[in-house]
Amino acid sequence: MEVVFYDINIGMSISRAEGTLAFMFVPYEMLILSIIKKLRILPIQNSHFPIFLIITCGLSLLFTHFMGQKNEEYIGYFHKFESHKNNAVWHVITSIFFIGAVCAGIISIMWWNES
Repeated sequence: MEVVFYDINIGMSISRAEGTLAFMFVPYEMLILSIIKKLRILPIQNSHFPIFLIITCGLSLLFTHFMGQKNEEYIGYFHKFESHKNNAVWHVITSIFFIGAVCAGIISIMWWNES
């Protein structure tokens, strides 16, 4: 059972980590689109929100899949993360990125719904 979840070559933890990273990029991408909409650079309507949400989810998944799976670079990232597991700086950076994603998601939804 441990091989199924924790093996770095075929384990499910790698897939879960890839999905988590991909969906942490979505709020930042939606914030960029909301800024473009707010500044009226492109004529984007409020009804297009689900379409842009699907597009940004797809782009994030493609980006993390190709960047992480390319030449099995994720194994190097995995070992780097394991070596920094108890490093407080790493936890602070990760926490800031996560809190920023939550804030970007809230701001993008608020700005998207403005007329």
